Amino acid sequence: MEIIKVGNWNIVGNRKRFYAISLTVIAIGIIAMIINMATIGAPFNLGVDFTGGVVLEVQFNKTPDFQIIRETFQKAGYGKIEVKAVDSPENTVMLRVKATNGKERDKIINLVKTLPDFKQIVRQEFVGPSVAKTLIWNAFTATIIALVLILIYISIRFEFIYGLVTIAALIHDVLVLLGVFAMTRVAIDSSFVAVVLILVGYSVMDTIVVLDRIRENKHIYRGMQFEQLVNKSILSTFRRSFNTSVTTLLAALALLIVGGRLLLSYGLGLSVGILAGTYSSIFIASPLLVDIRNWQAKRQGNKKGQRKSKK
Repeated sequence: MEIIKVGNWNIVGNRKRFYAISLTVIAIGIIAMIINMATIGAPFNLGVDFTGGVVLEVQFNKTPDFQIIRETFQKAGYGKIEVKAVDSPENTVMLRVKATNGKERDKIINLVKTLPDFKQIVRQEFVGPSVAKTLIWNAFTATIIALVLILIYISIRFEFIYGLVTIAALIHDVLVLLGVFAMTRVAIDSSFVAVVLILVGYSVMDTIVVLDRIRENKHIYRGMQFEQLVNKSILSTFRRSFNTSVTTLLAALALLIVGGRLLLSYGLGLSVGILAGTYSSIFIASPLLVDIRNWQAKRQGNKKGQRKSKK
């Protein structure tokens, strides 16, 4: 049974529409980042893995008053803290407080124990600021190294411009992913780095399938215009990309739904990454290859015209 039937779709001919969709999503994400900077002081809701601090899950004997919790910490000199309700166990909240050392962590724990109707601390995490800075730098370095190695490999395996469009698609995917996290304000923790690297690998795999088919078809359909050849290559691999993405997405959605708050960042990032990676491989990377080829042909034509005019 075919889930989706591929017709004579002109994907490459409508590429400007797909570019517009991507630019709109990215622009909304950037606006969300700006709003977050004005409201929470950072473009994203960074977890303690990246900011340094204490995360506590505190259970109370009855439903706690968030305002009392905030006022207690404000009086103690901690200013704005993050307080969120937790589904399980009952009457539990998650507190996120900035802390720079172990003494401050102990002070925060002692302060929590003085809150009205305090029962127990269910979970606690502490990350120092130096560790947080190291994690940020390592995450950035790992991503850049992955992109450079991918560019080198695809340039050797195919052509340099094939590597360029692949990197452009990856940047598109990362921007979409960051935009979704900015809009939802889901906390970004260390698992987010793993999500980005998985996204890079998944998107590249999907893009290479299409690019490889383009290379094969260049030898089979020698007289065909490049735009038509690329569109034909996309359509011939569309069903494969769709089926692979749907099966992978189902697993990611299951992780997102049943994984709970601890796997929320990972599940959401994986789900969005699969969707963005599949979209960019089909609707961004290959059509962008056509635009680059057209630009190269136009540039070469202009050079020839200048040479003739000089003669």
